[in-house]
Amino acid sequence: MLSALLFLFSCDPTEPDPKQVVENALKAHGHAGYQQGVISFRTGGVQYRVLRHEDAFVYGRTFKGHSGQRVHDVVQNSGFTRTVNDQEVKMSQEMTEEVASSVSKEIFLALLPFNLNNASEIDYEGNTELKGEMYHKIRFRMPPEKNGAGEEMELVGWFHERTHMLDYIAYAPEKEGAVQFWEAKNPRMVGGIRFQDYNIYATTHRISLERLDNTFELGRFNEPQEITLEEVKASDLPSL
Repeated sequence: MLSALLFLFSCDPTEPDPKQVVENALKAHGHAGYQQGVISFRTGGVQYRVLRHEDAFVYGRTFKGHSGQRVHDVVQNSGFTRTVNDQEVKMSQEMTEEVASSVSKEIFLALLPFNLNNASEIDYEGNTELKGEMYHKIRFRMPPEKNGAGEEMELVGWFHERTHMLDYIAYAPEKEGAVQFWEAKNPRMVGGIRFQDYNIYATTHRISLERLDNTFELGRFNEPQEITLEEVKASDLPSL
């Protein structure tokens, strides 16, 4: 009896369910359109195309190689293929896995918060104020098969308490790489889905992800890199 009472008093009844916070964000961002439809966008001179039908997917990336050749990468449930000027190219298993992971991870990050509800761990880290607005801070551990990175990925997201939008993201690209803090900007709705560009701040100091909001508020990052999604299109799957 005493243990049960101590447990009840130690719980914070006002702390929200982090999974519900994520579900609210998915609805606010137009999650249904991510799950089934066609999305295309261009960023950094690279064209991306996403086709999804529930668990079936096709991810495409097209760009010009160093010699001006047209390189087209395709990742789908059945595997990976690369064509150069419409001719299939054979690569080593190691290179195939590396390129396929790169395509999947780039699309995963561009379409956040899609798929965050499939994290293996979702933990509430408290609420915080950023630029005068209140946010829920949530940590995610994403298994390799859900983030495309080829290894487990850890992220922290800041979800606006009122609008439910994912406005800030912290993530470490590699175990020994720079940690990054993403600030969303230029939000717009296309085909019922919210897309946004980002200012990406990076630091080589091994700061814990959930503390990057303090670094951001104190202005201790260098000038950001900008990620802009251009020529964004989103539509239903074509009829058969």
